[in-house]
Amino acid sequence: MTFLERIHEPRFTTKQASDATGVNWETMRGWIKRKIILATEKDDAREVKSQGSPYFLSFTRIMQISITAHLDALGIPPSVGGPIALAFTDIGKGASGWIGDPNGFDNTKVRPPGHLYPQGYTFLAAYAGEQFGYVFNSSGMNDEAFFKKLFFPAGVQTNRVNVAAILWLDPIFRDLKIRLGAGDEA
Repeated sequence: MTFLERIHEPRFTTKQASDATGVNWETMRGWIKRKIILATEKDDAREVKSQGSPYFLSFTRIMQISITAHLDALGIPPSVGGPIALAFTDIGKGASGWIGDPNGFDNTKVRPPGHLYPQGYTFLAAYAGEQFGYVFNSSGMNDEAFFKKLFFPAGVQTNRVNVAAILWLDPIFRDLKIRLGAGDEA
């Protein structure tokens, strides 16, 4: 199985997550207990409790922890940042169609939950006073639609959007993957 096929499989301990994200284990445990980070009983790893790591976490859950920590560093508290991170880890951008669709199905715009966009760059925007995040992709520095995507997110009806933070998720995702030793065949 490839890394992306196992992205939602709980297989890393909280110690591995703490080491990879730089988030103190006690802080992470508090986030899990307060339901800032989603971890359920099925993620419970009884055999590692004696080692101080009571949960197995998936890569996407560790990504939620990492995004929450990055947002916290930008001044967005974890109680807000945790749910915002879910826009990337647990919500995707789907499309219907198939490759070769005569109506022009474009699989480069499909993003399963917890995955980066297959082309371009993946960003997460957080908005002042809001409990939601918006994930979008950009083709690069010359993307003329970048500011439209950032300030007028699809599906949001508002006259004015105040951006509180924006994270470029590609390097966070790749660094975390390396730190966890989760290569393509891991």
